Amino acid sequence: MGFLNILNEATPNTPGAGVSALFSDINNNGRISCTHPSGHTDILSPIYGNNQLTNGGFDFIQRWSPTLSTNTQTTPGNRYLMHDQWGLVSQTASCQVGRIDAYTTPITGSVTRYYAQLKQITGAGKVMYVNFLGQRDTANLRGKVVRFQIKYATGAWGSGSALRLGCIQNNASATGDTIATVFASAFGANLADPTLGTNLAYVAPLTTGLDGDNLTGAAGTNALQITNPAANATFVRASGIFTVPTNCVNIGFAIWSDSQLNVNDVLNLAEAKVVIGQEINDWNPISIEFELERAQLWCAKSFALDTAPAQAITIGTGEWSFAGTVAGAAANVSGRILFPVRMNKTPTVTFYNPASANAYVRDVTHSADCTVTTAVNASDTGVSLTCTPTAAGTVGGDLRVHWLADAGF
Repeated sequence: MGFLNILNEATPNTPGAGVSALFSDINNNGRISCTHPSGHTDILSPIYGNNQLTNGGFDFIQRWSPTLSTNTQTTPGNRYLMHDQWGLVSQTASCQVGRIDAYTTPITGSVTRYYAQLKQITGAGKVMYVNFLGQRDTANLRGKVVRFQIKYATGAWGSGSALRLGCIQNNASATGDTIATVFASAFGANLADPTLGTNLAYVAPLTTGLDGDNLTGAAGTNALQITNPAANATFVRASGIFTVPTNCVNIGFAIWSDSQLNVNDVLNLAEAKVVIGQEINDWNPISIEFELERAQLWCAKSFALDTAPAQAITIGTGEWSFAGTVAGAAANVSGRILFPVRMNKTPTVTFYNPASANAYVRDVTHSADCTVTTAVNASDTGVSLTCTPTAAGTVGGDLRVHWLADAGF
């Protein structure tokens, strides 16, 4: 029985006409590749496992504007949902998060349309970005070995901080799809990992199968470490292997700084993926329509996809409309707002007046605001509302309101 030994090496020079060069790529974890006379290199064994993460391409940021913003970081240590399913945990309320369009601001090394950007602004502090799977998706992974991979690139990086790549469980004592409000109870000194909140715990990584330059792991540690992220101004992949605990109710995957970032330090993230098994996977996302449906299991809205929910945004921006059912200042009961998908649970519904700075339905016919707007009969499929117009309200009047349905956790 014979076999062929192929030594790991860098991509060879472009071969001559009629010749292709077969090699084991030392820069891609030894994957068997072939360089052709055209100069193009193919991976001969691409693997496209199903991505267990929602919004791994950072396409959606429904709760906020895509532009860099500090959003609602009012309490350091709490977890704030930014990109759909991605939560920011920061030591100081001074980290901006945004979705950057790679068409207008490209960074070499990623093929995705968008990437996430985290930028430290007014003060130094540690940051973490974490994506949790819902309880139903977590159940399919319990007891299994999974690979978490993500691409990162740094901008300014004056702090010199290392990055850590890890897995966090919401343990068996927790309620499924409910994460402790205080996600990090303490951040500790530089080089220390944050102290996690109630029922949260790090899952120790396996130390085999590491993938990425400057990625190291040691037995008994909380995470893998990227020791010199400042060296990568272009996107590079880092990935490692974890065994999902058999009794956790939610599992999350995170990247964080091991030290305080300086003002203006920038971390860019792309192509985040979790797959069952140990194999490195190639980026091959599902269609954007299906990915949006996955995101809408947790968050849906009447606003345009890239418009942050807000009051007084203006009439004619996609708000929901219905006809008045009674005249005068009497309670009107609307028809049913149907969510675009059946959500994972009954969401919290927030209403936004499209014309005025309040949460009431707008009576467009009479250019007036209703006085009471209340959600009724909310479920995972939709919601109705009651509202009280002014005395001028009429049957058939044009009543309008924007809404946000948030089932996130």
